Amino acid sequence: MPRALMDLDNTKEKAMQNLSDETRYGEANGSKVLIAFLAGAIAGAMTALLTAPRSGRETRTRIRQLASEQAAKVSRARGAMVEATNAAKNAFTDAVSAGEDGGAHV
Repeated sequence: MPRALMDLDNTKEKAMQNLSDETRYGEANGSKVLIAFLAGAIAGAMTALLTAPRSGRETRTRIRQLASEQAAKVSRARGAMVEATNAAKNAFTDAVSAGEDGGAHV
């Protein structure tokens, strides 16, 4: 196995181990999960690109396409995380308000 592929596999394994440890100890948060997901996606994409029998020009074109696609996915994921965070904040605020008012707003 080429050195570059071994490095990508090691990076992916480390990211997954970190995610596993953080989840086990209750320390995971949205940004860490997103980073682990992106690291795995990048490692998988690079492994596929480096093992595919293509010319240099075709590989560079494919890398640009994948980078553009991944940027769009990250943007959508970020938007979804912001939306979910805002919904959770609103739900928490409503619950606290309802508790302070004796449950009159629930």
